[in-house]
Amino acid sequence: MSRKLPSNRRDFLRSATLLSAAAAVPMSAILSGCANDGSGSSDGDPNSERSNAWRLLADSLKMPYVYTAATPGEWVDLVTPHVPVVGNDPMGVQVSSAHFQGAPNTRDGHYILCQFVEGLDGTIFDFVMYTRRDTEGDVSNPLLIPSSYSGQVRVYQYCTEHDLWMTTFDKA
Repeated sequence: MSRKLPSNRRDFLRSATLLSAAAAVPMSAILSGCANDGSGSSDGDPNSERSNAWRLLADSLKMPYVYTAATPGEWVDLVTPHVPVVGNDPMGVQVSSAHFQGAPNTRDGHYILCQFVEGLDGTIFDFVMYTRRDTEGDVSNPLLIPSSYSGQVRVYQYCTEHDLWMTTFDKA
């Protein structure tokens, strides 16, 4: 069973980790794959500058917990809008979420910040970031996986209030 850190401490730790990860690589490498247009694939190269930048961001988001449908922690009533829904896509996987992108400048204005797909070896294949203004309603986006890859992948999405959620998917 997981326990949630006090909100201000958790937010501080997450922010500090994200900032240090982002400072370690050029911003152009991080943002070059975050266009929501499918151009962000790392082509499976785990040593590319972009893949390394995404790996740092992904690792920082995984602290302190990763929630799943089977292990939702204190968010047991919030599984449906947070666990990514994954299906096949010709270029990789189609990831969607029933999570509403909250209205700006409201207390309930939390939203899905990013979605990413990871191979079992830890390679981040694609990473898409959102703002709460990117969508109205559900979030849905194809995430790219190299055509040479087949096997299980881990698909994640991060909610700004309810942390990181993961599901697995068998990519044929």
